[in-house]
Amino acid sequence: MAPPTKKDLGIVLFDVASPKKSELLNGLMKFCCFKKYSDCKSMYRLILVNTAETNNDFNYPHIYTSEEEDFNPNEIFDIVENAEPGQSDWIDAVSLGVHHLEEAAEMKGLVTLQLIFFTTLDETNPLNYDRAKLNSLMVKMNELDIFFYIIGPDVQLPFVITSTQCIPRCMNGLQLPDGNQNLSTAKKLVKSVSNGVMCNTKIGLNLLFSYKNSAGMQPWKVPLAFGTNFSLPVSTSKIYRSDEKVQLKLISSVSRSFVRALAEDRNVLVNEDDMVRGISFHGKFIQVDDNMFKTETVRSFDVIGFSHAKFFPETLLRGKETFYVLPDQIDDTGEAFQLFTHLVKVMAEKNIYGIVRKVYAKNTKARFYALIPNLDYEPKCLIMASLPYDGYVTPHKYEEPKCPKEPIIQDDFSNFFNSLIIENPGAKTGTTLGPTMLLDINQHKLASAVTKKCLQRNDLDMEALDVKDLERAPNNEFFEGLKRSWPAREVQQPTESL
Repeated sequence: MAPPTKKDLGIVLFDVASPKKSELLNGLMKFCCFKKYSDCKSMYRLILVNTAETNNDFNYPHIYTSEEEDFNPNEIFDIVENAEPGQSDWIDAVSLGVHHLEEAAEMKGLVTLQLIFFTTLDETNPLNYDRAKLNSLMVKMNELDIFFYIIGPDVQLPFVITSTQCIPRCMNGLQLPDGNQNLSTAKKLVKSVSNGVMCNTKIGLNLLFSYKNSAGMQPWKVPLAFGTNFSLPVSTSKIYRSDEKVQLKLISSVSRSFVRALAEDRNVLVNEDDMVRGISFHGKFIQVDDNMFKTETVRSFDVIGFSHAKFFPETLLRGKETFYVLPDQIDDTGEAFQLFTHLVKVMAEKNIYGIVRKVYAKNTKARFYALIPNLDYEPKCLIMASLPYDGYVTPHKYEEPKCPKEPIIQDDFSNFFNSLIIENPGAKTGTTLGPTMLLDINQHKLASAVTKKCLQRNDLDMEALDVKDLERAPNNEFFEGLKRSWPAREVQQPTESL
């Protein structure tokens, strides 16, 4: 039986009374259209907050649960645009969203539970919140591993978010505008849950895609064999692969029929059964059997040997896929688990890598990989990176870099290059998020164009939510100062020879 389709499940809360309703609606539409037209299997449902109507499971006043389950962009746009404002309790809205996510938490193939709140928390109650109710929400959200996003407030991030690991530290130093007690309460909630973030609309649209659980791939469970008499049970999971980010599919059309004819006389047709495959070599026709291209292999995962890490330069490890090789045991006291952990430790201590030959399925070609020890992961594991072989290897002599005897002097040029690192506090270049946390720039542009086309609304300012290459770039004065620091070169004029 095929594994269930992997998907995310989300509840989208939208504040219809926010002063920035147009910006929030543009962000919601961009997210909605991107999910709709990227052939995404994830499911989302819309709940309106601060609306005149009331329709929800708990009968919370001025909160409306939409019946639209297809998350159709046109339907969602009409529901939000035509909603009349009211005033409701935003904590009740969050509680309602958690309730719906809890009902669906046991769904097969579920990857991430997302609770998305488009709001600025300007026109919502309460200023005096129920502490017990808020604490209960925190506990429930952590139990369900819910990713909670508050998208819209004009808050300032203390530093550039370059990975998901630094988001909790970023939320601790979040800078809030003065005079909004609801934002202070929301910050406490975001800091208390395991996966919480509060940011403006532009940053939030990117984090909806990058800050969530990774779908991963189906684990490949074949024992790691050392010769013919010893093997360790392991589970191999793909963590990286090279894919096309945007793919366009040709609209299906009637398939073309074709016939085969002789090259000398196109009026003579040839049946498929009468054809013999081969090659012409030195004026002779040599028949080629199709079976000669088939490989007879069995499903296997064999260690070929080990070698020092210096023989594995990074230029050889830039393959199209990377895996984690983990012990296939939950109990860390088991013998196989202990042996695997000891193997990783010894490889790290000796600074050696392994070489493995992997046959994914019967009668498929073998591929070769490097096994790199990783002590930082829990549990300790091996990182498996693909290796080139045969004609894909480029001969090159690699030398160990020599350490400089004298300390490197920090001159204008080194300071300039240091200023280009976005994590540095004094960086001359600036961006809101690191590259791995950003949705691709072309995907942003495509989503904006698709949204306008879908809604047939050219008045929507979707480009304001597009991410830019750099939010801040070095100014001309900085570059001119750098040029003035360059040593002048005296150019001698050539003299005429007699």
